[in-house]
Amino acid sequence: MYVVFDIGGTKTRVAYSVDGKSFEEPIVEHTPENYVEGLSMLKDIFERASNGREIKAYAGGAPGPYDFKNDRFTVFPNIPNWNAESIIENLSSTLNAPIYMGNDADVVGLGEAVYGAGKGFSHVAYITVSTGVGGVRIVDGKIDHGRYSFEPGHQMIFAHGKGMTLEDATSGGGVERRLGISAKNLTDQEEWQRITEALATGMASTLRHWSPNVLVLGGSMITGSPCLPLELFENLLKEKMIRYPELPTVKKAELGDFGGLYGALALIESKL
Repeated sequence: MYVVFDIGGTKTRVAYSVDGKSFEEPIVEHTPENYVEGLSMLKDIFERASNGREIKAYAGGAPGPYDFKNDRFTVFPNIPNWNAESIIENLSSTLNAPIYMGNDADVVGLGEAVYGAGKGFSHVAYITVSTGVGGVRIVDGKIDHGRYSFEPGHQMIFAHGKGMTLEDATSGGGVERRLGISAKNLTDQEEWQRITEALATGMASTLRHWSPNVLVLGGSMITGSPCLPLELFENLLKEKMIRYPELPTVKKAELGDFGGLYGALALIESKL
């Protein structure tokens, strides 16, 4: 009865859910660079996923900061030719059911909080470290937010001998910009330790602000190969969080490529 989707800079995933708790085999397509082609692609796979069945609501995430006051995105950095400000309005005009959307990291974090590694915790911090860095705080199964979606990856830290954003210091994109190689080809263990130190520095600040019960880490820099050493990260985090007698539990994300679709299910549930 629901269509859930996850628009990524490279791939878009769409699936149909009969019960609002699970979804059928997702349809995965390349995300077009052109906005008009993107809208056409979305409408096509929405129809293919539903196959003529009833749709009570659509929900999904997209890669850009979200303006909660005006219920719209502000920009899509990874798909700059898409019209971020108009996408919800443009889709709504052709769909016969409500559509709920949010920042992709927010939606994935919601999925991890309700269905994945954060299940059972009241306050969940989700951070993804992949091409970029994003994150969200989930409280009692709902996305916490201010005027805009949170941008923990753009906090300033001191790393690699200078001041820079957490994203530049720890992400795959940051590795390429600093070292000129892909993170999947990075074998220098000392460099991985420096990345881990930078992430621990940023997370110490984020955790002081959000004070969660659990920190869920996702993204290719965490779950890929090679990846950041999680045990070292936890040890460094303990050194930096000496004011707190107990740290939040640290867990790896569990939902993989389909975290956004699980999050979309949870987003629908939070709206109904």
